[in-house]
Amino acid sequence: MPSPPSTIETIFQDDVAQTITSVAQSYDIVILRSQRRRTNVGLAVSDVTTQAISNLPGSFVLFGEPHS
Repeated sequence: MPSPPSTIETIFQDDVAQTITSVAQSYDIVILRSQRRRTNVGLAVSDVTTQAISNLPGSFVLFGEPHS
């Protein structure tokens, strides 16, 4: 089975969430990996992830590590 073409681009910016949101404008879907952290009310995703997904223009998939 042939592999679809893919590219990897590294972008150096201070505002990671804004950069993800900006670049996402050119794509149909965004795939993110998130590290969860424990809080007093349960689990939460990182602030960068929260900011990015609240501003994404289309669909996204959020991957995280399983509970242990």
